Amino acid sequence: MASSLEVDVTLAEPLGAEVVAHFPIAMRPVGGPDDGATAMLTARLSPRTLARSGGALRLAVDVERLYFFDPETEAGTW
Repeated sequence: MASSLEVDVTLAEPLGAEVVAHFPIAMRPVGGPDDGATAMLTARLSPRTLARSGGALRLAVDVERLYFFDPETEAGTW
């Protein structure tokens, strides 16, 4: 199943072999209220991407490759 998001890139960092794009998304706890909170996410993109700081971008998301960090321990998990 393909998933995608429309995001507003706040920072696109060209790093040679890739571009790292930073963007906020709205977040709501499962079953919780929508309090307008956001989370900052990053995406590793091809160096040929059209992503630019301050621009809009549609990202295809491979949910099998998402990586999360625990905010308290900073430990990562697939």
